[in-house]
Amino acid sequence: MDFRDKQLDEATLDEIRSLIIEGLISYQPFVFAEDLEAGVGYEFEEGHYAGLVHFPDMPDDLRSSPGLARRLLPAHNKLPFRDANRRLSAYYDYIIDWVLGEVGEANTLSFLDVGCNNGYLPLGFLRRSALRAAGCDRQDFSRVFRLLNRINGSGAEFINAWYEPATHRLDGVGSFDVVTSMAMLCHVSDPLHLLKALGEISHKALFVWTLFSDDEGNVVRYGDPRGDYPGDHFPYCFDNMTVISVPLFRRSAELMGFSRVVELPNLDEIPSYAWKGFPFRGFLAIRD
Repeated sequence: MDFRDKQLDEATLDEIRSLIIEGLISYQPFVFAEDLEAGVGYEFEEGHYAGLVHFPDMPDDLRSSPGLARRLLPAHNKLPFRDANRRLSAYYDYIIDWVLGEVGEANTLSFLDVGCNNGYLPLGFLRRSALRAAGCDRQDFSRVFRLLNRINGSGAEFINAWYEPATHRLDGVGSFDVVTSMAMLCHVSDPLHLLKALGEISHKALFVWTLFSDDEGNVVRYGDPRGDYPGDHFPYCFDNMTVISVPLFRRSAELMGFSRVVELPNLDEIPSYAWKGFPFRGFLAIRD
């Protein structure tokens, strides 16, 4: 999402810089100025950690901190970073438009993105006249939402709520017509319980984009526990590279009462994403 046409003032850019330093802006593709942008697109395409933020003016005394050093882009990679994140932004927009093409007019529907990060999807649905659009996440991105709403002239809602593996519940969000979940199932130890929680709050449709295997049966594969989320001890620590099979997703959707499942088509002009040998694929479960 490109905000350069907004010609953001220096006070707003300083606010963005502060949020980047805090680690609250880095993952989703946003362009704020010629030398201030973020996004995971370059890492997706390279298949390894390569930089999430182009911020060449970051103070030198901050650059050496481990968290910031991991996120900062080497200056010589600016152009491929920018191009990769343009492609990722186009991919997100394609997903939004495709979902709307399957579920109906945005102005009659409410949308919730679970694991929303900075709110690209809620903002995108509102740009297409959604009746209501919200996002929830375990990290508090409320200040980022307020900032982006101000820039975008929108009213995306942030809910500081998350799926709790110990109870298998997603409380405090209510229910919505359409629920989306981007790259979330791959970060939990209990993907079927998460699927159930997502299905329970979806009136009309559930879109899931995550890592899928080519296994023919009902299969869940786990990577090594990485501990991305402090406090997630065994058995909840398998929060990295959880991969499910397509038949398992389809059968789960059927058992949750969805009428049909449609796969997000691949387009030649938009890249297909993968991580560690497993492709990201998107499926929309619909209640007719």
